[in-house]
Amino acid sequence: MKREMSFFNTIKISAFDFKSYDKFIDMKAFKVFLNRALFVLLISLVYMVFLNKDIKSIEEFASKKGEIFQDINFSNGNLNISNSPTIFTNEDFILIGDTREDFNINNFPEYDNYRTGVILLKDSFIFKHKVNEFKIKYSDILKVSNISTEDTFSKDEIFLIIDSMYGVFRYLLYSFLPVFMIFNYFFLAFITSFFAMFFSIISRFRTTKHGIKFTHIYKMVLFAQTIPFLIISIFEIIAKVNGVAFVFPINILEFLTIFVFIISMFSIRKKNLKDVKKN
Repeated sequence: MKREMSFFNTIKISAFDFKSYDKFIDMKAFKVFLNRALFVLLISLVYMVFLNKDIKSIEEFASKKGEIFQDINFSNGNLNISNSPTIFTNEDFILIGDTREDFNINNFPEYDNYRTGVILLKDSFIFKHKVNEFKIKYSDILKVSNISTEDTFSKDEIFLIIDSMYGVFRYLLYSFLPVFMIFNYFFLAFITSFFAMFFSIISRFRTTKHGIKFTHIYKMVLFAQTIPFLIISIFEIIAKVNGVAFVFPINILEFLTIFVFIISMFSIRKKNLKDVKKN
């Protein structure tokens, strides 16, 4: 009876035994899914431990909102903060509230030192994460939420919204982060598999048992992502702990995965040639 590979054995093969990647082809699809989902889930749990700092940041902001905003209200589609400009900071988060007409980001040099930040302006807000910035107008939010620009929100109502957003963010982090990471892992592997399939065809890749099938390539790519995904995750967690704005090049995961796949492909071919010579 053929012995099933254990979870830790698949990790070992993924990292150090490229010539044995053809073993993944014989794994049942459901076993592959459970194996990879467990791998990503374990990493996501580590992420959540360190991302809990973000929860603490928002919790601190929510508890001090009365000190940060002496008076704040929203009317006629515009936000008004009476004590503009006001700034809230902690380890790696900054919030700037400035609803004056002459707002200038150059007046806040400390803004560049933070990975994550929010700027509340009169007619919009800016959200910053790492090197990306998104500017969203309040009018666009009102359209989506079916709220009229003539509606007004008092200080107490805005504070209630802040508390509600904090609760939603905490729920989303703990509930959906693992699901999102698992989905993203399988989706990126699926996209990468098309490029891996191309390299397989042009190199005439075969195993002793199988021809080229997309499902076989996809299984191999799912395991080829192991080391790149782990390396990127470790770097991101270390950067998060140290408050460093470290950003990987776009599609680095896919490039590294293709590199591992090509190594495994030629390692399998070399092993098969040796087996043929022995026979």
